[in-house]
Amino acid sequence: MKSASLLLLILLIFGLSGCSKQRDREKNATILPAETEKTEESNISTSSRSFLLTDIDNRELNITITGKRIESHDFDQPLLLLNFFATWCPPCRGELPDLSQLQRKHAKNLFIVGILVNDEQNSTQLRHFMEKYGANYFISYAKTNDELAAIAIKELNLPENFPIPLSILYKDGTFYRYYEGAMPVEMMENELKQALKKPQK
Repeated sequence: MKSASLLLLILLIFGLSGCSKQRDREKNATILPAETEKTEESNISTSSRSFLLTDIDNRELNITITGKRIESHDFDQPLLLLNFFATWCPPCRGELPDLSQLQRKHAKNLFIVGILVNDEQNSTQLRHFMEKYGANYFISYAKTNDELAAIAIKELNLPENFPIPLSILYKDGTFYRYYEGAMPVEMMENELKQALKKPQK
């Protein structure tokens, strides 16, 4: 009886260790494709994508994104701030006057581009919105805005349903920092000063 119990116990231990090893093999099997995808994504991120952004006055802004770099010949300021927002988002609306103030004050060094995402606005609706909130900078409502957002957040390893407002600051075309949520204007002022002081690598 004891030997039968002992044999049963040994079989049970081997059985459990087998399940554990099988679980480890399954884990490894699911990790490998993810690592492969990551390698493929890193290759994709080195390719360039160009976007034509348009505003309510039919002005055009051509930008090209290559990894964490962004290029455009349509402005010459050293700092570019992309602000992803929606008209239905209260923090986004609250941030508009601050961004306008920054654009006025730092026009020589800063170019702000509002990128309307997850939002359907025609030029008339967007014009009324901008007038209501005093937005005085370039705001794109191009159909490719959501695609541009998807590429930009992928480079930052942010989730697809990223929080807005989301601002990305570039210095001389190179990614500098990103900011989730609305930022107080004083904090953004300080960030701009620091970015201008910091030598580019």
